Amino acid sequence: MFNKKIEAKCKNCILFNRTEKVCNVIILHEGERIKVPVETEDDCFYSNKFTVLGEEFTPEIEQVRMWVEDPVTGEQIDGNGIVKIQYKKGFFGED
Repeated sequence: MFNKKIEAKCKNCILFNRTEKVCNVIILHEGERIKVPVETEDDCFYSNKFTVLGEEFTPEIEQVRMWVEDPVTGEQIDGNGIVKIQYKKGFFGED
């Protein structure tokens, strides 16, 4: 099989938004959603400590899915509707 290790560079990551040149990992900071601007050759910010707005963070990346559903049909839509969020147990602290 393949044993080639992939470099932790933005250009190799599915979370790299090439159009906007940002990482699609969203940082929630004091209620604000922040996406870090990146270049293709940047090392992954989330493999070590990093600084955002002068504050140092150790990454704890967890998947959270968010989408909007039509209140009548329950189908996923773009625009106004019912916001649905899927996250792992304990994501917001103790249950």
